[in-house]
Amino acid sequence: MKFETADDYLRTILKATPIGHSLEEEDSATQEQVLRKTRANLKRWTTSAGVSLPAECVIVTARK
Repeated sequence: MKFETADDYLRTILKATPIGHSLEEEDSATQEQVLRKTRANLKRWTTSAGVSLPAECVIVTARK
């Protein structure tokens, strides 16, 4: 998965997964702590081209 910035990644994940809903239920201090730690963890996959995360997908096809 590729994103231009860590914030682009966070916006996508928080809107497209249940993680965003769960984080919204936390107080603002906890939210900031989670986001700060996530940004720090993303540095591992950040280059001059943006954030590039390893990801797996399962694709299933069938014929009848």
